[in-house]
Amino acid sequence: RSYGDGFSESVYGKALGSNRKRIFLTTKSVERTKAGAEADLDASLKAYQTDYVDLWQIHSIAKLEDLEEIFAPGGALEAFVAAKKAGKARFIGFTGHHDPEVHARMLERFDFDTILMPLHCADPHYLSFEKRVLARAAEKGMGIQAMKTLANAKLLQSLTVDQCMSYALTLPIHAAVLGCTTPGQVDDAVRVAQAFQKLKPSQAEELVGRVKGIMGPDLEDWKRRT
Repeated sequence: RSYGDGFSESVYGKALGSNRKRIFLTTKSVERTKAGAEADLDASLKAYQTDYVDLWQIHSIAKLEDLEEIFAPGGALEAFVAAKKAGKARFIGFTGHHDPEVHARMLERFDFDTILMPLHCADPHYLSFEKRVLARAAEKGMGIQAMKTLANAKLLQSLTVDQCMSYALTLPIHAAVLGCTTPGQVDDAVRVAQAFQKLKPSQAEELVGRVKGIMGPDLEDWKRRT
């Protein structure tokens, strides 16, 4: 719903049919008020042609002001809690890639089921979600999703797809969200996942070292500027 005015959701709705219960279905809302978030969820359910999603996420947490809106009376969190209680969402979580400190504050404010954040081998060098957020999310028993595992393909100037994905999958995560745009890329992702073997600490450290020369705000332009 956050991209293309929900077009992809309507495509999913036409395709799901009898496969609905075999699919872990998610959606997100960037709305910060209860009413706005509720409207988003209702629109998503209609497009998906279902009466529930498996995961509903507060989308694009970027600054501390977002938290004040979300947790305020009449804020989005009320809609998310109510949806979970009503069975419209099995799990609730949040996403973001701008500031690890804001993610850490979200963890302090509420026991969300899941978290989505950028995790890749250049992240430890600059405003690191891996260093600031990952361990705490794991301690809380959250479902941890990694995004930007290839840093929007920018890491491919130094590493292979296999190396990038292996690094992310070695972290204590449960899923990696990939931006595949062709069937061939999907095939590559499946191949790497099926052949995956956890990296040794020395191997992971070697990959982190290899991208030190390209790390920082030019590589990760989705993070806040220091």
